[in-house]
Amino acid sequence: MNLGIEYVYAGSRQLIIAFQLDLQGFHVIITYFAPFKGVPNNPSKPFADSVNQELERGGVSTDMIELPVEWDAANKSVEDAIKKARGKHAKVIVVLSVGRGSNLCPELEVLAHNKRGSIMDTKGNKPGEGTSDRNNDKEDAGAVRQAPPWAEAIVKDTGIEKDKFAGGYVCESLAYYLYGKPRGMFIHVPDEVESSTSAAKNLAKKMSAVNAAMTALEVFLGR
Repeated sequence: MNLGIEYVYAGSRQLIIAFQLDLQGFHVIITYFAPFKGVPNNPSKPFADSVNQELERGGVSTDMIELPVEWDAANKSVEDAIKKARGKHAKVIVVLSVGRGSNLCPELEVLAHNKRGSIMDTKGNKPGEGTSDRNNDKEDAGAVRQAPPWAEAIVKDTGIEKDKFAGGYVCESLAYYLYGKPRGMFIHVPDEVESSTSAAKNLAKKMSAVNAAMTALEVFLGR
């Protein structure tokens, strides 16, 4: 065990970068998006459901929330959910956000750009018009944020690939927010639900294993 505080191990096997070793385990906020305009279902919901069910089996506490496909409102919903969770749980708060992608397999978005695409949301809002800004962060229009190392580590061997273009829509705006101060990751999933179900379960099992290791260490150290 490296108490300078980077990793949790099972035997000699590195499990995951350990959130600066907050040993009390973590609480996961799982988010998915409402359907796009003119599309009856969003595949992010069944993926989120599968993760949630598997995490609950593994003893991990969770919340699930549906996000609007709207500039700014989606980020605000996540921000509010984090504040609420912090008031209820003495744990690390982790956000797993899921959105509808265009590729054939689930993908962790490893980069998130500040610049928003000129794309209308479900309420008719477009960046640069009305109350919606052209960028997520007014301070640095060209900024790019990376997914945290623990997110890249935890998706390894789960069936979730990595992607460097998050699409420039509400999903990328949320990923940019998550890759700032909150502990979060953003995953795009394909329309074909069955192809991503096993990846969802694999991801949740790894997260459950990390949570169990962190909790066991807390007990061992008498915290």
